[in-house]
Amino acid sequence: MLYFWPYIVFFSLPLALKPALSPVVKRLPKRPQALCQKYLVGEYSTSAPGLASTTTMILCGLAAVHFNTIVHPYTLADNRHYVFYVFRILLRHTAIRYLAVPFYIICALLTIRTLESPTANRAQVKQTMQDKQQVKSETRQQPCKVSFVAVWAITTTLSVATAPLVEPRYFIVPWIMWRLHVPYLSDSRSQEPRSKSPYDARLVLETAWLLTIDIAIGYYFLYRGFAWPSEPGNVQRFLW
Repeated sequence: MLYFWPYIVFFSLPLALKPALSPVVKRLPKRPQALCQKYLVGEYSTSAPGLASTTTMILCGLAAVHFNTIVHPYTLADNRHYVFYVFRILLRHTAIRYLAVPFYIICALLTIRTLESPTANRAQVKQTMQDKQQVKSETRQQPCKVSFVAVWAITTTLSVATAPLVEPRYFIVPWIMWRLHVPYLSDSRSQEPRSKSPYDARLVLETAWLLTIDIAIGYYFLYRGFAWPSEPGNVQRFLW
């Protein structure tokens, strides 16, 4: 499961970076800050996890790496797969696999935080005092549903933890379920009936990012073939 979180962050980078970009956006000048909050991050809460929970997650991650790192022989036998090069880095030195644990934890936090709904821009809501109180209670940041996260994490664990190989295709269905639950940026701004919700610019960035990945993968598959010394003349191609 530790490998699952970087997978989500990598393929959903424009979405998953929203919690990380929020503190940076708040330090921008007013106009760029307003544009970024309107189209990219929303008015996002940046509360960090507590020391106790962070320490617990890191200790659990270190224990998982120490006692349960399984590398299937096939993973290191086929250099056509991108996972081969990931594991070659992780196994280059024993310390590297432990140093990667904070990275796994950060990716997990970004993945879960991305499921939270952004807060509404209350400065743009002009209503009576009674309506304002109602909007305040309705547009307060809604955390991601614990029930969904729990069931999603458990079912994902049951489907991937029993597989000895680490293959990106095993993560596709859990990623799709996660992506379907990522809230639209302007959902919480639709409280004002006559206001037009701004477009979620992250969708454009996400599309461009996925197309970039597809183009890069397609290029390496078509034009970066190589031959094994044991099979001269047979072109081998990079693939997932």
